Amino acid sequence: PEFCKDSSLEKINTMPGPSAAATLRKHYGCSWELNAVYAGGPVAVSSHGQMLCACGPSVSVLDEESGKLCNTIEGDAEIVTSISVLPNGKAAAIFSRSMLVRVVQIDSGEELKKWKVGNSVVVVSAIHDAGGSIAGGCADGCVRVWDTAGGFLTHVLRKHSGLISSLSFGIGMQSLRLYSGGDDGLVCSWDLSSRSLEACADAHSSAVTCVKPIGSSHVVSTSRDSSIQLLSHGGKAGLQSLQSLHTTEPIDTAIVLHGFCIGAGESGIEALLR
Repeated sequence: PEFCKDSSLEKINTMPGPSAAATLRKHYGCSWELNAVYAGGPVAVSSHGQMLCACGPSVSVLDEESGKLCNTIEGDAEIVTSISVLPNGKAAAIFSRSMLVRVVQIDSGEELKKWKVGNSVVVVSAIHDAGGSIAGGCADGCVRVWDTAGGFLTHVLRKHSGLISSLSFGIGMQSLRLYSGGDDGLVCSWDLSSRSLEACADAHSSAVTCVKPIGSSHVVSTSRDSSIQLLSHGGKAGLQSLQSLHTTEPIDTAIVLHGFCIGAGESGIEALLR
């Protein structure tokens, strides 16, 4: 046929025979390999553009923009249950099923401090804006607060009948308020200066997945019951529901941005205007 006269085919036909195969490499060195960096569980983001992802007993540190693995922080052989980044963005508090908390440098993985959290696993955690206190929500229904520098226990707060599923400190360096949400659907406001319960609302019929303060007098909560609640911190009146939004799917988390609460579910988002 006419196409067989193509010069490129003529070159192929004149290539060396089997003897050329002897020059091909048969052994190769590994330049880099792609390993698992996330196995489900907690994720935290630092102010320096790093994403910390739980991967079994270790924590993978990824570049937020490129997704490149920057570092792997080895754990204590137990599954990581919660991660919180300190305000300086250079260190993180890592909790695991060993019931220990380790404060480590994010870049190097160097352990700065370690202490036992008690007799119950910490499920969620939060760090005060000033960095001086770390709060842990435990599986036994207690909220525990530790001094970051000394590692000693400062508060044990009891109200919830189920495990603590969400935590958040009040906004600002001087705030002494802590919010908690539990598997029992309760949203609680704690005064850390007096070590007492300020207010409590039976806001949801299922686990509270997120509590976020808005200023000093409002808080948003989301839940597995597919609802978002805007609560008012009304002094003696306690936490009162001002507005609610019911969605078609459970809400896993939320952010507060420019007066809006954006709740993220399994397949979409819903927004609640403050």
